[in-house]
Amino acid sequence: MLDLGRVRDELYPSATNGQLLWVVTPSPLGLAAFDRRFRQLRSAGATWLAQVHAVVNQEADDSLAGVAEFLEREYDLPVLGTVPYEPEFWRGLELSHSLQAFCSELRDEGRFVSWFGRPALRVRRAVEAVASRLEAPAVEGARVGTEA
Repeated sequence: MLDLGRVRDELYPSATNGQLLWVVTPSPLGLAAFDRRFRQLRSAGATWLAQVHAVVNQEADDSLAGVAEFLEREYDLPVLGTVPYEPEFWRGLELSHSLQAFCSELRDEGRFVSWFGRPALRVRRAVEAVASRLEAPAVEGARVGTEA
């Protein structure tokens, strides 16, 4: 995973070899920023736009409705899923500097919730759903230790 910061029309080839995800916040400001940059990139002829998938992040009850469908219809941008707005979880993650809620086994839901909280469970399930929709790389031997 690589956060490329401000989106540019030209990306290094190594940055476009995998999956490209554009995370969009379902708010007026989030959509305006996305729209402005997407149109600039399309005008600049950014060829990698054809590889982009979207993820709607921080979706809450008061978010704009239908953002995923809007992105698919208006920009022809496949949306892999949504991640809920759970400020308690993200704030805790920032303070603890720990990704344990994403790495711990999820065999016993009750135990997981007692350790990390229900917001962590909602975020974890949403992120796992997005990850399951990503296409696997078509490179043989892409894993370390894989024999040809």
